[in-house]
Amino acid sequence: MRRPIAAALLLVACTPTTPTRKPTSTSTSTSTSTSTPTSTSTSTSTSTSTPTSTSTSDLGELHEIFRVAAWDATIVGSAVIVADPSLDSISAFEATTGARRWKTLVAPSTRGGRHTLRARASAPNEVLYWAGNNMHRVDVSTGRLLSSEAVPMSDDCSFSESGTACAFGCSCSVQLASCESGKLIGAPFRKTYVEMFGHDGEAPHAGCFGSGVGLIGGGAGIGVLEVEDEKSKVYSVFSHPHVIVGVDLASGQERWRSDALAHFSARDSGVVGDRAFRGGSEGELDLFDVRDGHVLHHRAGKHVDGVVPRHLMIADAAHSELFFSFEQEAALIDTTKGTTIWRAPLPADAWGTVEGGSVAEYRVDAGDKPLSLVVLDRRTGAVKGRAPLPRRSSVREAARGGFYVLGRELAAYDASGTERARLTAVSPPNLQVGSDWASLFSNEQLAILDAKDLHRVALFAGSYTVKRESALLAQMLVYRFIDNGRSGGEAIVLSR
Repeated sequence: MRRPIAAALLLVACTPTTPTRKPTSTSTSTSTSTSTPTSTSTSTSTSTSTPTSTSTSDLGELHEIFRVAAWDATIVGSAVIVADPSLDSISAFEATTGARRWKTLVAPSTRGGRHTLRARASAPNEVLYWAGNNMHRVDVSTGRLLSSEAVPMSDDCSFSESGTACAFGCSCSVQLASCESGKLIGAPFRKTYVEMFGHDGEAPHAGCFGSGVGLIGGGAGIGVLEVEDEKSKVYSVFSHPHVIVGVDLASGQERWRSDALAHFSARDSGVVGDRAFRGGSEGELDLFDVRDGHVLHHRAGKHVDGVVPRHLMIADAAHSELFFSFEQEAALIDTTKGTTIWRAPLPADAWGTVEGGSVAEYRVDAGDKPLSLVVLDRRTGAVKGRAPLPRRSSVREAARGGFYVLGRELAAYDASGTERARLTAVSPPNLQVGSDWASLFSNEQLAILDAKDLHRVALFAGSYTVKRESALLAQMLVYRFIDNGRSGGEAIVLSR
């Protein structure tokens, strides 16, 4: 039953109908640039950039093996898997020759939606094809269709994975699912749906406006989520209070819930083995057991007037550790015991990270004034390196524990914070990183760089992206967008 909230609002607990849409591509580039880097490697691993024509592509050190029409593409082992233009089949090609291995027909989407391919490291001989409201699992060696599941619409939802749990996060719901097949687990957790009536001739509109709901992670057979508490008698106009729940991944049954664990708005969350964590923007931290929600480590928040505090968390499942930094304090926590291994002070003008730590994208930046990134020794907390962060620069993770600093220049650092390469002029302006490569891209250009010294390997004129599974030591898979992603594109396979 609908309950009036205000003269212009109506609050109901239901999911809106998703309109039928034409298929769209998996991603698009949004920035533009009119200059292209021509990088020259020097003995000091410093590259320079000079303007060049944007009207033609230059494969440079790469040569093309083959290209094929596709809605999406990925590399799994020695096979290139593509979503065929018909959208009702996927095909595999030998990466080194372009020879077709197989073509597999699948049930087409009944409602349009996006069509995307997903490779998983934990299942190296399988690929998932998310076609609108169907998820298909296919054997890469033979093309055999292993399973097909009815799933939420791809143009309204994302499919996330954390630890051993996966979930569909949609505009008005979140639901656990099998990481292997996409099969739904348990019932969906709904978000508050709000209808807003227009004033003075404006059209009415509706949607789910609550934030912070989604998958935290999984371990020990339990999936942990932050959801709206539908059992609460307290609610605001746009959302019920939040609660943390633990759900059995086998049965889909809720095992525990805690409103105490949701007492602050999380900026970071995740899992380390069978431990989950939530961190807030004011330095709050809860580390708890995924099996029952028992808290092993708690840190209260600290309000800082007039600024957005510098706050970073890095999970390390291999060492069962969690790195935490907030303003001028850093600590390394043993997630098994919940104890602090060491604490270390940070300079007032610095972010802190731990040696070999993975810095999430868009988490560390300099803002309007120059800062630095201090790298701390994993064993002792002592300072091992310090990288300058120029004004308006940001940090991106690199392979093998290093990182990039992107601003007017692009600098590459190793895991200890020692600079190993620099590009003195960045164009196009957006950075993507891979195992042994990096790329700079816009809607008009794509420049592929060698991660070792940042010299330019190849240049593409147009709207392109490099698939993350690519490697200069094996094959590079470049996808060309056509009609800004509204039409099927091309998968291009290259080798050095």
